[in-house]
Amino acid sequence: MSSARTLLTFRRGNASYAVDVGEVRRVVSAVELRTLPATPAFVAGAARIDDRLEVMVDPEALFSGNPATPDAARIILVTALNQPLGLLADDVDDVATVPADEIAPPLPFVGGRRPGAVAGVLSRTSAEVLVLDLARLLTSSEVTELIAPTTPAAD
Repeated sequence: MSSARTLLTFRRGNASYAVDVGEVRRVVSAVELRTLPATPAFVAGAARIDDRLEVMVDPEALFSGNPATPDAARIILVTALNQPLGLLADDVDDVATVPADEIAPPLPFVGGRRPGAVAGVLSRTSAEVLVLDLARLLTSSEVTELIAPTTPAAD
């Protein structure tokens, strides 16, 4: 008997993604984002949610290399490399428990510029869903770079 994973699936642009439910802090409606200077192209900005400044990552931009766009309907708050992040989503589709054997290993070219960030591919009737590995979504140096603009200066 294979183990199962409970995944939250969402769409951004023309792609579908999934993350383990255990890595999701919560899903919120989109809010206005503030621009962060000197950040990577995949950063759409930052927003204050529950008195915490959250950096927002655009998954479509992360994988394509194109600049992030701040428009989104939902924000999926997750933790990557022990740092809080928001993932922009056009729509949150489903929470489903999926047998592990239904998640295929990704082909070498899947994930574009970040193949290690894709843990597997789930085939659905409507689309292929990239199952994200949040521990490998960003590098530790990228996380350090992202939290620097949101850390208050010492008095």
